[in-house]
Amino acid sequence: MKSKKSEDKIGFHFQIIKLPDFQISKLLFFAFMSLRFLSKVAFVCNLFFLLALVLRYKQFVMQQDISSHIILLGWLISPFANMVFILGWCFAKKEKKSSFPLGIGIANVIFLLVQIFLFFILR
Repeated sequence: MKSKKSEDKIGFHFQIIKLPDFQISKLLFFAFMSLRFLSKVAFVCNLFFLLALVLRYKQFVMQQDISSHIILLGWLISPFANMVFILGWCFAKKEKKSSFPLGIGIANVIFLLVQIFLFFILR
């Protein structure tokens, strides 16, 4: 790793670290792999979101702990998982080194828009 000191206009010293190309591609590979995992988590949470929507109108689960898990994953974790996935997906698209399917990203954007509509507009 090479480093060189730079000085900004105010006079503070900070260090710029240059990574080798192999290490940068390795970091992008691990970030993309975590994006795949996050897409699966967001997809499962979106399914629980749909179940939580159905649970609002019809109680089909007799056990309270199962319905509380469905509501927790659907109403609480799903919007955050969607936001984190969409941010990671946009950064991966910006790098243009990802071959991530476009349909998964669009589906998560649609789910996030529906969640924002239900949480903030139809309150």
